[in-house]
Amino acid sequence: MTDKSIQHREKVNQTFNGSALHNHQRDAAQRTFTHFQQGVKAVIIAAEMQSGKSGIALALACLQRNSLSDEDICQRNLLKDTLYLVTMADVALLEQAKTDLSACPNVAVSNFIRFRQVLAVHFKQHPPKLIVIDECHYGSGADAVRYSLIFDYLEQENSGCRIAFVSATPFSALYAAGADSILRDNFHTRLVFHKTSHDYHGIRQMHRQQQIIKLDETQRNFCDESLLQRRFIRQFQEAKGPGWALVRVPGNSANQARQILLAQGVQPEQIYIIGQKLSDVADEELSSINDFKRAYETAQLFDDKLIAITVAGFRAGINFGQAMKEDLIATWDSTIANIAAVVQANIGRACGYHHNTRAKHYTNLDAIRAYSDLLDHLESHTDSDDFAGLHQVFEAICIELREAIQHIRHELLKDGEPARKKGRALRGEHQNWIKAQWVNGVTYDDHTDSCAKQRTLRFTQALDAGDAVIFNTIVNPGGGEVTKDKRVMASIFSIYNLSGQMDAFKRAMDEDDMAEICSLMSVPYTDTLIVLFKRGEFSVKLTTQHSEQELEIKHTRIRDRSVF
Repeated sequence: MTDKSIQHREKVNQTFNGSALHNHQRDAAQRTFTHFQQGVKAVIIAAEMQSGKSGIALALACLQRNSLSDEDICQRNLLKDTLYLVTMADVALLEQAKTDLSACPNVAVSNFIRFRQVLAVHFKQHPPKLIVIDECHYGSGADAVRYSLIFDYLEQENSGCRIAFVSATPFSALYAAGADSILRDNFHTRLVFHKTSHDYHGIRQMHRQQQIIKLDETQRNFCDESLLQRRFIRQFQEAKGPGWALVRVPGNSANQARQILLAQGVQPEQIYIIGQKLSDVADEELSSINDFKRAYETAQLFDDKLIAITVAGFRAGINFGQAMKEDLIATWDSTIANIAAVVQANIGRACGYHHNTRAKHYTNLDAIRAYSDLLDHLESHTDSDDFAGLHQVFEAICIELREAIQHIRHELLKDGEPARKKGRALRGEHQNWIKAQWVNGVTYDDHTDSCAKQRTLRFTQALDAGDAVIFNTIVNPGGGEVTKDKRVMASIFSIYNLSGQMDAFKRAMDEDDMAEICSLMSVPYTDTLIVLFKRGEFSVKLTTQHSEQELEIKHTRIRDRSVF
């Protein structure tokens, strides 16, 4: 070992053993790197919300540089050997990652959009030896670059490179289909669960401390008056000393939420709306995360309290810091979303290394329970490749939707290979609780709002935005069916569905139609796409409002006819 190589390794060890990293982060990185040394090509690191994922990446970069030979570690042109990719196309997150990893000069930080550009700039002569992908659950999401681009690069151009996926909610990425799947056979993928220190206060700890308050369908929208809404505001107002609260509402409700707070006695200077280009708030009235943090620091000087209002779609990854987490009073999440979306939102921002057991989190308790079950399974199966077991746990949580898919597949495949056919239907007991629409060339798109394409897009977009949707309007039953009996609505887009109209211009969907709907739903091309809607909890308030609106429409029609 030369003096020069010793000098380089000492610098790496200073970072690896320095105060910026904790033992639990070093341990997760070391276990990951052990898998790499044993021939594993891909490792999924499941790290809970705000548990220090960037620290694990920093430790991985140190281990990668130290794995170089004495000769290579002294070569300047071999310095860059690790590529860290931010999945979301967000400049603030990119800059945050560059700051977090600045202690390791062997890391190049970029995002999926600039993947090829960063290879050309920083890895022109020598390809990366390690790729770390942050927030990997976004890789198969609506706006993400597909993982297949990275995987094809690893298989075809850089077979010696290893890859680490980091996420608090990696479930969707684990079971992405086909070329996007992390579980490619030749990667020999392994799982590492990041076991935090005892100081960590996460979702499972909050659940045990009874800090999570269930928001059911009747009270979830913060803009609707309810007992829990009044309790949340009172909790904020009665809190002693400096503190803050976080409210998340649908995209078009930020101003309405502000007016509700003002009406309840919250002062205008206490309310900050965080976001960009909201439809109901002028741009000059919006704040950034940094604006809010600075305002909070000032409020602390005078023992004041603030409320931040964010909207659905508010980016994940924000860390408010330990001090703000200690002083957090309460959070409220109005949106109706999947497990990952709930966990990555407000309650996820409150996780971390603090001792705040006073804060209350008003959110989707069912999603929190499901996430806790998944974490328990991941923790008990760390350092393994038992993804089938995780899949079973995940499916058990989604049992009703899985059963609906099985019945639909049976109908499509009951004659062997799928073939174009008219008059498909679910028979027997299945038809009692599943409403299936077998979309064909006639019903797919007739350029009206009632066609299958427009209805599906309208409802999925409303749900993505956190808006309440009446399940009965999605079902739209016919043939003597009763809406109240349906628990799942399925729209089956397929080239194998045939219209019974013999003189129709196009009786079946063609490949162009399927390519369009797959693109609109942000999934890879397939010849059959099933879109499922599951009935939520019954809402007395929304049902009453809908009935009153229907009655008003009927009276209006009667008055219109009386004119003639």
